[in-house]
Amino acid sequence: MSITLTAGTSSDPEACLQRPQIAVFEPADPPTRSAAGGSSGSRSHGTDGGTVKSTMRLREEIKPVTALKTGAARLLRAVGETRRPVVITQRGEPKGVLVDFESYEELREAVLLLKLIAQGEADVRARRTVSQDEVFRMARARLSSR
Repeated sequence: MSITLTAGTSSDPEACLQRPQIAVFEPADPPTRSAAGGSSGSRSHGTDGGTVKSTMRLREEIKPVTALKTGAARLLRAVGETRRPVVITQRGEPKGVLVDFESYEELREAVLLLKLIAQGEADVRARRTVSQDEVFRMARARLSSR
């Protein structure tokens, strides 16, 4: 499963973390009862075999902050088992997202990759590039000078 965060049309990866919209991508699976309560059959799947995955409907994965206060261990267990994030609200407004650690690490890696891609695209636009032949020539020169 991978997670995609978007924030409008911003090309800045940091902006994606400001007000994210969450889309969860995972292989297509039959509807089952989730450990966090509710049915996972509320997701709409894109293609056969799960290649283009699914979009999670957040309304079933929204919990008030009191649910976190009174049942933190249960929520953590459910998030860990299902790998589905839970939006935590305060006074009806979303204030945070509870995700399992593995998904969090995948998210951080994805943001880093997006930053690297954006940097590479900026270098190409600014014509700060070197041909493959030139890179190999420079590498051979460095290796032979050792």
